[in-house]
Amino acid sequence: DLLSKMLDFPVYSDYTKIQNLKFDLIILFNSLEHLIGLEQHLAQIHNCLKNTGYTIVTVPRINSNQAKYFKENWTHLDVPRHLTHFSLETLIKLMKLHNFEIVSHKKGSFIYDLLGWVDGLFLKLRGKRLISANSSKEQRIFKSLFSLSIVFPLGLFIAFFLRLFGDSALIEVTFRRCNDELS
Repeated sequence: DLLSKMLDFPVYSDYTKIQNLKFDLIILFNSLEHLIGLEQHLAQIHNCLKNTGYTIVTVPRINSNQAKYFKENWTHLDVPRHLTHFSLETLIKLMKLHNFEIVSHKKGSFIYDLLGWVDGLFLKLRGKRLISANSSKEQRIFKSLFSLSIVFPLGLFIAFFLRLFGDSALIEVTFRRCNDELS
């Protein structure tokens, strides 16, 4: 309700409130990977779209260079909040199973790439813990600022460089609703 009022635009977070409505576009921005019961959610999204409707899906890309480099410490792995992880190919297969066809795909947001590199490098630099229980507030601030002064420029360079070559930690894919079941 508050978000709808702030944006002066209807925002829905409950399927039961939109069962009889049809939309031109449904956006899933960094949300699909959090959902329990993907089958039911995708069926509901399909049903809520007009026959000519689209959905835009943005998710972390499990086969990105960032994911390969940081492995279990990858920021966007985010277990246990991220329940499912996708490559472009697995996302397309999943959506095709639910009667969507791909229209286009592109790299995700640069800021998420940058944050992933900075966070991952920060973790590597500091180890598992930046500060000990015995650190003073001043020591914690100094260690954080010192680490970030090294990590941020390096993360910025890596994120920019890899994007030049088509790599991104996230993918954004536009799908069109198919009206007939796909075989």
